[in-house]
Amino acid sequence: MPALISIAVVVATALGADWLVGTWLGEDRRFWFALAGVGMMVLAGVLVKASGIHEVTRLLRNAVIGAGIGAALRRLGLRLPWLRSGLRIAGIDTEPETRHQAPLRWSGPSEWLLRLGWGGSLVGAGLIWTGLFAG
Repeated sequence: MPALISIAVVVATALGADWLVGTWLGEDRRFWFALAGVGMMVLAGVLVKASGIHEVTRLLRNAVIGAGIGAALRRLGLRLPWLRSGLRIAGIDTEPETRHQAPLRWSGPSEWLLRLGWGGSLVGAGLIWTGLFAG
């Protein structure tokens, strides 16, 4: 469902901006919509980065890679301590979790920053589409 809502936001923004250009602002200002869309995408990227989602994705990525490599090594019956220690230096642990880690910090403001950033990127994509391709 969130994917459908995202597509609907991009399409609605593109159609609304195209209507605005076609009826009120004029075709000579269409390029400014593309520039506004690029600015909106940059601002949205900053908001998403500020939300802290990169910590969550980094942790999940390392866990999935480590679990996959660890399971493959166990299935093949290989120890390869040099590979395991090299991956541990890179932040990827191939052994099952033996100690509890501190829970991730995720708060209401982080959630809102992520939502605003995602919404801004969708609106920016719609504005870029209108500024460059529509008409």
